Amino acid sequence: MTRRLIIMLVVSLLVFSGMLVSGCANSAQTYGLVGGVGGALIGAVTGGASGAVVGACIGGGGGYIIGNEEDKQGVSLNKEQTLALSSQHHPTHAE
Repeated sequence: MTRRLIIMLVVSLLVFSGMLVSGCANSAQTYGLVGGVGGALIGAVTGGASGAVVGACIGGGGGYIIGNEEDKQGVSLNKEQTLALSSQHHPTHAE
């Protein structure tokens, strides 16, 4: 059990550091990866190797869903800001 836990921790750290080096394209990917690593660690501690797999799936899926919603809100906010800026720079004149 201890050997497996150490292996899981090392693999998780490698994956996480790979994410920091390469970066993710959006919040959904970032949150999914962080959730998967966190879930795998918690699952490994509580349920061994099979717990790590289940934890990674649940954490990754949950993280992806949260990140995807954050991305949607960010896109919506960016559209509103763009419209506000364009109306400031190009006011319409009523004649």
